[in-house]
Amino acid sequence: MKKYSKIGLGLVSLGIIVLVVFVLKVGFNIPPEDNSATAVLSGNSLLPACTVTVLSPNGGQSYSVGQNVTITWTSTCPTTDQMQIRLYNQAGMGINISPVVSGPILNNGSKLIIIPNPTFSGITTYGLHYKIRIIDNYSGGVSDYSDNMFSIMNTLYLFGGMGYNDVYSSTNATNWSLVSAQDTNPNLTTKWTTRGNDLDSNTPYFNNKMWVVQDYAVLVGGNWNSKIWSSPDGINWTVATTIAFPHQESSGTNHLFVFNNKLWLIREINGGNSGVLYTNPIYSSSNGTTWTHIDTDPNTAGIQDGPWGYAGTSHMMSVSVFQNKIFVDGTFGATAGIWSSPDGITWTNNTNTQNHDCVTRNKHTSIVFNSKLWLLGGNTSPNPPQNDICSSLDGITWTTALAHAPWTVVSPPNNQSMRGDFTSFVFNNRIYVGYGYLATQFNSNIPGNTLWSSLDGTTWIQETMTGNIISNRQDLSVTNVSQ
Repeated sequence: MKKYSKIGLGLVSLGIIVLVVFVLKVGFNIPPEDNSATAVLSGNSLLPACTVTVLSPNGGQSYSVGQNVTITWTSTCPTTDQMQIRLYNQAGMGINISPVVSGPILNNGSKLIIIPNPTFSGITTYGLHYKIRIIDNYSGGVSDYSDNMFSIMNTLYLFGGMGYNDVYSSTNATNWSLVSAQDTNPNLTTKWTTRGNDLDSNTPYFNNKMWVVQDYAVLVGGNWNSKIWSSPDGINWTVATTIAFPHQESSGTNHLFVFNNKLWLIREINGGNSGVLYTNPIYSSSNGTTWTHIDTDPNTAGIQDGPWGYAGTSHMMSVSVFQNKIFVDGTFGATAGIWSSPDGITWTNNTNTQNHDCVTRNKHTSIVFNSKLWLLGGNTSPNPPQNDICSSLDGITWTTALAHAPWTVVSPPNNQSMRGDFTSFVFNNRIYVGYGYLATQFNSNIPGNTLWSSLDGTTWIQETMTGNIISNRQDLSVTNVSQ
């Protein structure tokens, strides 16, 4: 009897030990709620209990998507532990947050991170809905949340325009704050020099950075070199690379955009007085530093550029990404039409659009809104300037959504006018149009300082501007960091 009693007691004791070890092992899983480790198994011994406490953000702050923010915390856990920083919404769903400098996040009490776009299960929501959670990946998953919610706001960045290199930001498109001041230092090495014909309204956001092309190239060794700059915050700018445009004039219009997880650049080269034909070189890059010159016709000797608008027939066009294709519109002459490509190599001229009034124009803008491609305003020389708005469900068949938009001036006798070199963008489910200049048949240089918006492309309201009033600008470009 004693023998069996000892065996039974031994089994019970062994079971208790196994249970204790099992419970401790389970402690390594990241818990669903805030926790402080009571004991953590390390090798064959128990480490003392440790805690993590979030200091900032701890509630009430307001941040912009793409903003660099320093996360701070205190911890009694080992400083060699690696931490994880996650963003949580009110529903308890979390996403990882990337540090500005990649690599392990050590338990040293602070880390500079990039505020992500708050998209959970495909749904993006802005406002006072978020907390930070800091997790110690080593000490039993001990973690802590912000005590209260903070806000993440959708943010626009606006870039100088012709003759300027200052940067502004806004969370509502009407109240603008200065991010980076104008710098006219002729030996400027920390920011792009003042730009010229950057007629694309949108500056891309790619790999957590904003990207700007310096339009006017500099002749170096027979090539026209143009710098591409990037910045994580609109303040600190670095030269990502310099692209050499061979045998071409310094003047040109750049179209920089994101397509198929790459940066793309289509450049309209203005031959000017050099006798060089207008050409349209196409480049792509997976990192913004190393670029490939795209050959649109591998069966022809040499690298063939975009097949539209040679011999001076294409200038000041627009480029959009729509339905997984690149669309180029604003070409004239024998190659007129709206061109599209699924890969940047093979291009199709959607010829049945040529007879619609929306197609043959320049100095207009194009946007994607409500599952449609839109063309706004522009010049249809030799016809009068236009203030109409066109839309298409496929980029092929077009309709006139609005014959005369109110964001221009009246030019009797035909009541038509043009807003040229202007900016258009989509923000918080509205189309915005503004800046540039207003032109009539009698006056081509009226500053277009107003900003208009629309929920549907047909009914427009004039916005009231506050904060830093940006005036007398053209060729402004905008980055929406949430796109």
